[in-house]
Amino acid sequence: MAEARRDYRARVHGCIVVLRIAEELARYVSIPIGMLQGQPAEAIRDGFQARIGWGPFRLREADGGELRVETPDYAALGGAWTDDLTLAVSMLVRQWTLHRLIGVDEDPPLFLDRFVLEEGADAADEVVFSRGEPSEPGDSGWFLGLSTAGERRPLTTRPIADLLALRPRLTGFIALPPGHLVSFRGDEVQALVDPDDRDVWPRD
Repeated sequence: MAEARRDYRARVHGCIVVLRIAEELARYVSIPIGMLQGQPAEAIRDGFQARIGWGPFRLREADGGELRVETPDYAALGGAWTDDLTLAVSMLVRQWTLHRLIGVDEDPPLFLDRFVLEEGADAADEVVFSRGEPSEPGDSGWFLGLSTAGERRPLTTRPIADLLALRPRLTGFIALPPGHLVSFRGDEVQALVDPDDRDVWPRD
């Protein structure tokens, strides 16, 4: 069953802002609201955009003069926008939770930045997800490859948002800074190695 969505309203610099989100994430509407409250009053109008994490939030004027908060439709990647903030906010929460847990600053790529995919790593059981320094604008620095030794298979590049369809578990790790490596077996993290070659993945 799909999670129920609700509209939440907040007054920001005298304007009514509407945020639509799954009820279970309602307490996190404070994330985009806080961003908007930190903007100059004259910025709170139709068409305003600001980035949080891997992508933008924007305001769109709706009937009655209210301003709806929208994000790109990350699942579609066709240039469409959506007023359902559930996916965008849940990603932020997962990423921020990880970074607080291991004590590193976030460095999120833009959702359209590209990552390198080794053939077969989208479906393999054991993979490594590692981040180097981006080589050029639009490069996320991320590489998703097979963890087995052997000759490297063909490589392609994809927008980082494609991970939502390919391996959604990995999207919680994309804001790790360069120098980090995560190894997976299925959706289970086997290790999270920092730039000093320490495994910093919390274990029970």
